[in-house]
Amino acid sequence: MDRINVVVDMDDTITNSSQYVLKLLNERYESAYLDTDIYRYDFTDIFPDMKMEELISLFEYEDFYDRCGAIKDAIETINKHSLYDGDNFFKFHICTIGTQQNLLNKYNWIMNHIFGDINIIGVLDGNNKDKVNMKNSIQIDDKYDYLVRTNSKIKILLTNGYDREYNKVRPNDEIYVVDNWKQIDEILYFCKNNAEEFINI
Repeated sequence: MDRINVVVDMDDTITNSSQYVLKLLNERYESAYLDTDIYRYDFTDIFPDMKMEELISLFEYEDFYDRCGAIKDAIETINKHSLYDGDNFFKFHICTIGTQQNLLNKYNWIMNHIFGDINIIGVLDGNNKDKVNMKNSIQIDDKYDYLVRTNSKIKILLTNGYDREYNKVRPNDEIYVVDNWKQIDEILYFCKNNAEEFINI
């Protein structure tokens, strides 16, 4: 039996990117916004005068991902399900958008923290994930638009417990909505035990 492809986003799906960006912006603008104040992915609701170039440059800091760290249980879940031992049949692909420098930073961080059988799909800014073939795959992302635009079979929206503009699901959408990686872990086990019912392998 072939392994099931799992396509996972990185920023705010594996790493606490928004939390660290907010920390940097609070320091720069001498503000005191909280995680719960973030509503838009580009932070323009709380920093309306900030230019997009300024936001992009923060993601290009060489130590950005070391400082923001991983979301609770993300690395453990990916490593557990991606280490191929003859029984484990998930193949993980980390699909993430960024500038060339940002993608390089992500690559270095992934190589130092995720030890399973991982493929990295870097999508340059200005492009979208809908060009990536995700047929019969499980897709995990924190942004609704990135899920509905692809041809993935099973779509999982990770909210991290936040109510934000970009993670609202529309009525009748066939999307699993979860708050944390423990719930993702449960879905992966369920898909593994019922693979032929959900995915053509």
